[in-house]
Amino acid sequence: AAGSAGTLYALADGGAYNRVDSSGAWQFISPPNRQFTAIALTGGGSVLLSSEAEGTFRSTNNGVTWTGSDIRGRDVFAIATRPSGEAFAGTLGSGVYKSSPGAEGWTQLPLESTGEYVYSFAASGEALFTGSNRGVSRTTDGGESWLNLSTFGGSAYTVATTPDGSVFAGTGFGVFRSSDNGDSWIQSGLSGSKVFFLSTSSDGRLYAGTATDGVYASTDGGRSWASRGLVRNDLQTIVVNGAGRLFAGVYGGIFRSTDDGSTWQNIRFGDGYVYSIAPAGSQTLLAGTHSGVYVTSNGGDTWSTAGDSGLSQTFVLSLSLDAQNRVLAGTYRGTVYRTLRGVVLPVVNGVVAGAPVPRTTELSQNYPNPFNPRTEFRFTIAGGLAAAAPGGAFVNLRVFDLTGREIAVLVNERKAPGIY
Repeated sequence: AAGSAGTLYALADGGAYNRVDSSGAWQFISPPNRQFTAIALTGGGSVLLSSEAEGTFRSTNNGVTWTGSDIRGRDVFAIATRPSGEAFAGTLGSGVYKSSPGAEGWTQLPLESTGEYVYSFAASGEALFTGSNRGVSRTTDGGESWLNLSTFGGSAYTVATTPDGSVFAGTGFGVFRSSDNGDSWIQSGLSGSKVFFLSTSSDGRLYAGTATDGVYASTDGGRSWASRGLVRNDLQTIVVNGAGRLFAGVYGGIFRSTDDGSTWQNIRFGDGYVYSIAPAGSQTLLAGTHSGVYVTSNGGDTWSTAGDSGLSQTFVLSLSLDAQNRVLAGTYRGTVYRTLRGVVLPVVNGVVAGAPVPRTTELSQNYPNPFNPRTEFRFTIAGGLAAAAPGGAFVNLRVFDLTGREIAVLVNERKAPGIY
């Protein structure tokens, strides 16, 4: 490859070289002890080296220094994304890595800042918290500096935040709570349980998944807890989605509760553990398993593979969605993968302003048809006895493929009379 200034670059035996103009000799410029399979020049004097094993590295000074990926081969157990575009990956043994907007690869953060084994992330405003073998740490400047906050000792296996700004940590001896952004902590129940998972709902309910004692719920900010059953020893994750439904990942699929944990329904898919679940809206969820990513668009009723094109390592430990709704998948002994497009969520717009109350209930033809990836259609709800019920008429709209398999639930709630 030839640079804009006439400098020649070559890739041989996995290493990069450039030609010294004064002597015509070739000098080795690659990062040491790494093997690359591609070289590219991107303008402005930048040189890119990449391979499946090493990731991507960039140099802007003819190979004197390099920046780039060093996350390959790690177990990525947790992922967090920020509205600013930054992404953080928590690994088992190598601490936290950060990816900045517009940058190639990942940068490892100092281990003493966050701990070597990072199990969980949680955000509250500008603050990002980690749970690790060194307890809880916090950054408020995009990962540039971290403060260890633990006063309770031991590992924090999970961290979570609630809408009132409280921070919670699950430990080997129960739950701890902070009401001052992590500066101080108090015991907050379940002291006899190993709390491995925490999840919070939009209305502030808090759920805890334990090693062997099942699931617990708190409706008063962690001051008291009530058992929600599901006593198992294979619980891998627990989340609550936008519709308030609970999902627990176990061997062979998930358990789902639509009544705050009073009852649980086992929904099986795949033939291994479900390690992570990422809600995307009120009906769509993604699940990370040892055989790739599964997706549901009907609130967990049915699951199908999301496809693995480009997903070289299908053992998925962690999932997250960025600001563009693109999926990030952290893998076992792999790296972080990101989808090229965001998850498409069904959107139901409000009642058409100023329109008269319809006399009939109708579902109009979608447009465009056929479509990829988006289509729109109109439906009307007439006035009458059904619509006069509290909350309006119950509307259920589902999408099926040509084989009759349900692939999406668009609406499953009461709607007032009108045009949608």
